[in-house]
Amino acid sequence: YQRITFKSDYQIHSLRWGNYYFTLQAGKVTGNAPYHLLFNPAGTYKPINKITVYSMDGFETMRLNEILYDEFYSLHFRYRFSKPIINGKKFRPLLSLTSAMVNGRFNQFTRHSSLNYTTLNKPFTESGLIIDNLIKSGVSGIGIGAFYRWGAWQFNDFRDNFALKISLSLSLG
Repeated sequence: YQRITFKSDYQIHSLRWGNYYFTLQAGKVTGNAPYHLLFNPAGTYKPINKITVYSMDGFETMRLNEILYDEFYSLHFRYRFSKPIINGKKFRPLLSLTSAMVNGRFNQFTRHSSLNYTTLNKPFTESGLIIDNLIKSGVSGIGIGAFYRWGAWQFNDFRDNFALKISLSLSLG
């Protein structure tokens, strides 16, 4: 088998308009690859009563090992406003908007037919709102983010599509 992956990060910084962050990933497996070398997105979902940490390249509303594929492409986007929501001396929270999507195919059905998995046939999409630096101390900050799963992979119950995360930031310069 052959396995190839590609990842590219791109940032646009603007003091006036804010900061844009893009991450593009793609991968393909050919041949008879074992299960553990196939691709599954980094699903980081936990129920609301178990708040976890925001992961910039993960899918906040996707369950662990929810989707499996042998070729994929994904895009993560984050826009952080340049000015705080409230411009106080010690309280200066920053607002960010985020969106992520992944799509792919799974062609190795017969080789892995005994396993329980879901394959992508339509894009998985989610979006969120993050408020960074609700608590700030020196060079670090703690915030909160809310994320919603929408589109073809959306669940019927609103609560199952919603994830709440803690955001951590570190400013080194």
